[in-house]
Amino acid sequence: MMNIFFFFIFFILTGLILFLSIHLIKIKKTETRIKNDLALIKDILYTAPHGYYFEYQSAEGIISYCSDKLRLLLNSSNQKTTFQELIKNINSSDYQPVLNAFFELREKEKPFDVELSDEITKMHFFLNGRVIYSKQNKKLFVVWFNNHSFEYQRLLLEQKETKMLSNKINVFLSALNLLPFPIEIKKNNLKFTNTFFNQNINNLSNYYWNENKINFDPAETLVLKYGQDKTTEDGLQALLNDAQTTYKHLLKELPFGVALFDSKAKLKFFNSKFLNLWSLELSFLKKEPSFSEILDKIQEKNLLLHIKDFAQYKKDSLEIFLNLTNAYEEFLYLNNNKIVKQKMLTAPQGGILILTEEK
Repeated sequence: MMNIFFFFIFFILTGLILFLSIHLIKIKKTETRIKNDLALIKDILYTAPHGYYFEYQSAEGIISYCSDKLRLLLNSSNQKTTFQELIKNINSSDYQPVLNAFFELREKEKPFDVELSDEITKMHFFLNGRVIYSKQNKKLFVVWFNNHSFEYQRLLLEQKETKMLSNKINVFLSALNLLPFPIEIKKNNLKFTNTFFNQNINNLSNYYWNENKINFDPAETLVLKYGQDKTTEDGLQALLNDAQTTYKHLLKELPFGVALFDSKAKLKFFNSKFLNLWSLELSFLKKEPSFSEILDKIQEKNLLLHIKDFAQYKKDSLEIFLNLTNAYEEFLYLNNNKIVKQKMLTAPQGGILILTEEK
């Protein structure tokens, strides 16, 4: 009887040990399979150009992982952090919609594309959440963090500059609307006429018309037309003075350097862009220097070091300047790493007009 009892106990223990061994082997195989799956996922995503976060959901549970690139980007030290903890490393008051989008990704497998900006570091991210794999009890959710901070800051700067330019243009057009004579400006298919022009559209035959053209390049020409009242000579002279003032104001607002020389090669007008491009002093330009003196001053500032024979270059430039009939264009490489495109034109009112544009 005792032997049967011991045999029964031995049989039970042997069966229990066998069952535990089989169970441990299954657990080990499951862990190995999960590790292999995660290793494969990391290998696939490793080549991604941006940081990423993923959650691997299986019957055995949820495993999260944050890539090294993303941890460095967000200054996080935990590879197995949750998405909610990770997103809080971005200092933004608008992170809740991102969390909501991620929850919908997990629960409804709904992909998302959102933007998020860090209010302290000024970094800007595009987040793309996707379901990479979904089958039975296994799911893989990945969120890519695309760092577009540089592009975003450049966009903001461009928007600011565009707004400033738009404001300047509006002020300029408002000033043209106050002038007591008709003005028409055309550039390609764009056209502007001031208030006086529009209000006297039926009486424009009472005006002499003057036209000035500025060629930016072969495809772009700005045409400025202004009318002079035929009634009195005094009125004509006053309108002419106003028109010249408007013309000079227009040249000042152009986004490139402008210098106007008279028939004796003396500087009669320049805008601030011309002064800044060549690093010239205002006091020097106000003395109406000649084209030759300006070239010497530019050489003194060592802006044309790439020109080995400056004397010959100056001689050639003066010859072109004094005998100009057709537009002449050249590119100059400055020692401050700037490249400028310089164009010489015969001015509508006589003399030479030089346009200088930074490339």
